[in-house]
Amino acid sequence: MVVIKRLKAVGRFVSGHLKASQPKGKPQTTASPALQALTVAALALPGLMLPAASAAEEDEVDFQYSHYEEGQRDLYGAKSTLHPIEVDSVVGKARVSLSDRIKFAYNYVQDTWSGATPITIAPLAANSIHPI
Repeated sequence: MVVIKRLKAVGRFVSGHLKASQPKGKPQTTASPALQALTVAALALPGLMLPAASAAEEDEVDFQYSHYEEGQRDLYGAKSTLHPIEVDSVVGKARVSLSDRIKFAYNYVQDTWSGATPITIAPLAANSIHPI
């Protein structure tokens, strides 16, 4: 019943709008019934959509560990005793409902870097290799 009332209201609006949008000095014409029906249907569609129900947030716990290590480099004759860069990352997250009104959230991030870049380098054609 509500949908039919909405369609009728949209139809009246479209019919009046199409007539009012005619330029002055030109004879009044009405849109074809097919165009009016399609316009009414297109304008009524957003009103027919039911609002999406919000999903209840669930408890979650996440943990991630990652490791990155540079390989050995060709230093083009430069001598270096420095170890390549090595990175360890730890990420922990938790979101827990303690009651229906109280939630606990926790985030932890740790990045550990070690090593060094053994040389600074410009393009090899510039012949500018400089050990650190």
